[in-house]
Amino acid sequence: MSLIQHRHWQRLALAGLAAMAAVSAATIRPAQAAAVLNSITAHAGDGGVGSTNNGAFYTLDIVQAPASSSISSYLNNAHVSNLNISMTPGSYTFSGFWADGSTPGSSTVNFWFDGSVSSNLQATAAYTNSLASIPSFSGTLSHDNGTQTVTISSFIALSGSLIASLGIPSVHPSGSYGSFVENQSGFQVTFTVTSDTPVPEPSSMALLAGVAGLALIRKRKAPSTNWSEPAKHPKLSAKS
Repeated sequence: MSLIQHRHWQRLALAGLAAMAAVSAATIRPAQAAAVLNSITAHAGDGGVGSTNNGAFYTLDIVQAPASSSISSYLNNAHVSNLNISMTPGSYTFSGFWADGSTPGSSTVNFWFDGSVSSNLQATAAYTNSLASIPSFSGTLSHDNGTQTVTISSFIALSGSLIASLGIPSVHPSGSYGSFVENQSGFQVTFTVTSDTPVPEPSSMALLAGVAGLALIRKRKAPSTNWSEPAKHPKLSAKS
């Protein structure tokens, strides 16, 4: 094979590998799956518990809105099996209320996502009587389901007096602790959902590595382009 033919086939091989790598590199992990909020359980300062799906506790009524908004209805009016709220990348604010006896100290709320048997997120904060003065919060604030990350970016424990001042409509929760007509404990939470960084499949990485390797080999083996006339053999020169 002549030098020109050799170079021609090298160029074709490089172009083919580069095209395959470009297509494969565009193939990333499967489409992002939405994070799913299944259920919520809230614990009040005096030990009272509200739940969206456990009939042994007070009914925890949920609305997808800030507590200061005009609330006319809830996502659940009684205990349900699961909320199953899908959340794609973005910001989501929920408020929850239940009939607890009193709200001293602090409140802890647990959030279950993606069919987990244990809570994925948890937030704790001291109760506040004013939205103008919000205490700090702590807990397990981030959950990654493999394709998306859910982070608690804001959490407020709402006292009974604050709930009353906001004019939140009363509900009639039921549970093993009895029935009440007023909301005496609550919270407001904001989730921020982000997509995880897409990662190329292993086949894409292998192709890219192959292209880079072939290019390096070609560079090392490329013949010199500094052509010069070969020196004449001494004996031949003497005869001429």
